[in-house]
Amino acid sequence: YAGAPLCAPACAVQAQALPAAPKDRASRGDIRGAAVYIGRRLTGAACQAQLRIKVAGSSPQAGGGKGSKMKVNAKDVAAGVLLILIAAIGLYLNQDHSLGSARRMGPGYMPMMVFWLQLGLGAFVLVAGLFNGPDPLEKWTGLDSVSMALGIAAGLIAWKAAPLLGGFFASTYNAVGVGMMVGFLVICFSAGWRLIGYVCASMCIFGLLLEKGGLMLALVGTIFVAAAAEPEHRSRPLGVLGMTVFLLALCWWIFIKQLDIRVSVWPQF
Repeated sequence: YAGAPLCAPACAVQAQALPAAPKDRASRGDIRGAAVYIGRRLTGAACQAQLRIKVAGSSPQAGGGKGSKMKVNAKDVAAGVLLILIAAIGLYLNQDHSLGSARRMGPGYMPMMVFWLQLGLGAFVLVAGLFNGPDPLEKWTGLDSVSMALGIAAGLIAWKAAPLLGGFFASTYNAVGVGMMVGFLVICFSAGWRLIGYVCASMCIFGLLLEKGGLMLALVGTIFVAAAAEPEHRSRPLGVLGMTVFLLALCWWIFIKQLDIRVSVWPQF
């Protein structure tokens, strides 16, 4: 592609260097010379046409060139697969809870809606990631690998040890929630895992505090832990406090006042 434009002027020079057409071909009486002249003209035209075809075919903007190939964004593809996987697991586990109706929601209605939205979002991110790249996955550092290994080990230990703390942690999936929360907090020692670690740990805290601590305490714990993921939020505690008050009032008005969801608002220890 880069060399073709350089060859095009050579063909043009070659064509211009050809002898001019005889004004009176019959007067020359040289049929053979006329044939040679015509052959050279046709050769020059064919050379230029061939160069144009090569330039058009090798151009990145051409439909059959490299521009039409998939440019995979590995990060978005991995994120989409992860969202779909988590949503599928959540929908499977949510089958144990009654759904109710939109007006009288059961304990499984809101999780069901959230998981279906997450499934759709994951599919969208996955498909978009096939075309908006390339953006390869970053290589893990040594600290990233060690933090992940320690997080998995700490999470498994906390999962098995949680039932020893009392009946609450031995029932349903509370022990699993404790293990996941501990594991996510451990991986936060690595800057590469800090964002996703704090956000996921905050969701675990919400699930653990909602039953006994009530909606307000669960929201406070979730917001403060999630805010720790962003250094700017850690340096502006008043902004986080103001957002917490706003979200507490908003969630109470939507879920308790309007939707009348049967959940404890305040701690029930």
